[in-house]
Amino acid sequence: MKFLIKQLLREGVNNVNLPFIKLNKVYHVGSLDIKRKSSSSYEGSGLSVSLNPKEWQKINPMTQGDLFELSKNGGLFIDKHNINKKQQQFIVQWGVVNKYVIQQVTYRYHYYDDEFEQEVYQEFNSLEQAKHEAGDGDIRPFKKGLKPTNKLKNETRQSTIGPSSTFDFLLTLYVEKETKFDGVWWNDELDVLKYSAPRGVIFNSKIKTWNVNKIN
Repeated sequence: MKFLIKQLLREGVNNVNLPFIKLNKVYHVGSLDIKRKSSSSYEGSGLSVSLNPKEWQKINPMTQGDLFELSKNGGLFIDKHNINKKQQQFIVQWGVVNKYVIQQVTYRYHYYDDEFEQEVYQEFNSLEQAKHEAGDGDIRPFKKGLKPTNKLKNETRQSTIGPSSTFDFLLTLYVEKETKFDGVWWNDELDVLKYSAPRGVIFNSKIKTWNVNKIN
């Protein structure tokens, strides 16, 4: 494992070639004041943005406040859903080396969700937690699980981070610290009934490079 980490890091962050998406205009509902940002955001410490502000207000009642339009000619976001396994492995090892995450076995409770009409899972840090939730349900160990450190929580301004979302928060830090991209984008399915819509984050250090207009 140590050799693998050194090999991956020796390749250099400029050779990872992460997939990206270009967006010239996005929207934010709420406040631009970072001090007012929730400590349970799905996108980390940056500014949460989307292309569908009305849909997000229906999905999440906490999405309230002023509506802002942010525009930039050539806004670039890492496309999270198109990151391949090798790229993900590199970012995880970067996180391990920089003490943002710890690799460990986690436990996934698999079940069929009638609303989504597919098998889904909940992930837990321990077998005891999984059994408390699932009882005698289908619990499977996941050898490549991630545990967030306090360093990751502090730098992403999160009070808690679940095991299934740890990589996403790690990704935001990696991209902000090691690349020149504006942020990260999650190109989720647009379906209000499934509480799903595309979303992204603009890093606080990049907001000044965007034109911001408040929409009445």
